[in-house]
Amino acid sequence: MTSVHPGGETAPMKEAEMTPEFAKFKQSAYKQQETSAFRPAASVGCVVCSFLLIGVVFVAVGAAVLALSGDALESPVVRYDDVGACGAALRLSPCYTEQFDANGDPKALNGVSLDPLCAERGRPHAAWGDTACRVTLTLAQRMEPPIFMHYQLTNFHQNHRSYISSRLDAQLRGDDYDTQQAYTDAIEAKCGAAADTCTKGSLASDKVDANGTQLYWCNPCGLIARSFFTDEFALLDPDNATVAMSNASIAWKSDIDKKYAPTPAENVHNVRLPEEDELVTDPDFVVWMRTAAMDKFRKLYRVIETPLEAGEYTVVVNNNYDVTYFGGEKAVLLSQTTILGGPNTRLGYGYVIVGAVCVLVAIVVKITESTRAKLE
Repeated sequence: MTSVHPGGETAPMKEAEMTPEFAKFKQSAYKQQETSAFRPAASVGCVVCSFLLIGVVFVAVGAAVLALSGDALESPVVRYDDVGACGAALRLSPCYTEQFDANGDPKALNGVSLDPLCAERGRPHAAWGDTACRVTLTLAQRMEPPIFMHYQLTNFHQNHRSYISSRLDAQLRGDDYDTQQAYTDAIEAKCGAAADTCTKGSLASDKVDANGTQLYWCNPCGLIARSFFTDEFALLDPDNATVAMSNASIAWKSDIDKKYAPTPAENVHNVRLPEEDELVTDPDFVVWMRTAAMDKFRKLYRVIETPLEAGEYTVVVNNNYDVTYFGGEKAVLLSQTTILGGPNTRLGYGYVIVGAVCVLVAIVVKITESTRAKLE
């Protein structure tokens, strides 16, 4: 122990300066490092038993996971972007004609933001017209509700750092800013080049496009919002009747309640068009904004609360979203869930494989020890 002198030097504390409590602590078994310690020396039998126990437990857990996952059914994944009729329908969509030039290159490459409002969403499938196409989805057996319709995208990197950070949460919540400059600075800082290149909006920027058209501050801004998936789906049963689906529970309640809201009427700077307010509070948009971890992902589209019998179903696609220019794929599927989530057998097989390896290690250790003992 040391004490500090007025000059700043330190010196060992004298015995007389120690308090009785400190003196007692100094002589304790803990301070003198004389406390008892557990120093296990694992025997061969202990190692074998440990590996066997771990192996049996992991195999049992894996078997249980596989059994539970087996209760969840999943339809085949039906890809539709490569269907000829869907390709023709896409090129008639305003989302394609407004966002791609004559060569099929996205105008976003030339500084024009993609427009998540390009499609008139929410119409019945009978009104989709020339932008609709159909694919067949076959159910091998009856599926009980709740049944979940997902869309699947491949080679779409929502996990890119620049993509994930390209959003302004305060803008999405409907928060206002003290000054116009503070608002525009926040947009530019978070959304970068996708901040003031929109062709419609409530607040005009100081930019115009190559044709002299006034550009606006994007709301919502950012790469995630501007790349919103605009395809829509309807499901027809084998009798060609429309299957009822709902989007009321597809988004997290915390997201709906706290992260996305219309802009209040008293807002001065962070304001939106009515259709932009409708977009930001759309459950499909909220689901899209929760980015995926892998470049191949599924997102929940609708929930079906009625049983579906085995047979051939028709998926009507309102085809608005182009993936060909980045080599992507689009698909749709139906699935059920269990208490462990969707039908995913990887976790179960992972447990079984690890358990089997542990049992194998136990056997090898036992055989090796027996052989060594005989040689001695």
